[in-house]
Amino acid sequence: VGASNALGEVVSNSAIIEKMIRVIFLVPFLIVLSIFLIKSGFHNKKEKSKVVIPWFAIFFIVVVALNSFEFLNKSTIETINFIDTFALTMAMSALGMETSFDKFRNTGMKPFYISLIL
Repeated sequence: VGASNALGEVVSNSAIIEKMIRVIFLVPFLIVLSIFLIKSGFHNKKEKSKVVIPWFAIFFIVVVALNSFEFLNKSTIETINFIDTFALTMAMSALGMETSFDKFRNTGMKPFYISLIL
């Protein structure tokens, strides 16, 4: 049992690191995508195009820097995590309140089959 718990912890840590790497590369990807769309002429030529970086990407970089260089103390980080969990719970609850069984009935079973396969 001890070996399987250790293996589970290693797999969990690897999965967390892999996900964080993907999230970190999101900001450079958005910048490259924006530049590519401008160069490819995707935007209307009548308007002057500029590189647009979403605000959440900027805030993400700021939060990574704050957390990496330990500018905030542990209690502040715990408070932020609590507020974050509360806000996410409220958002998920609001989504759930907007969902009715009629929407599921009208949609059919295909989305459930796809989610089951995934």
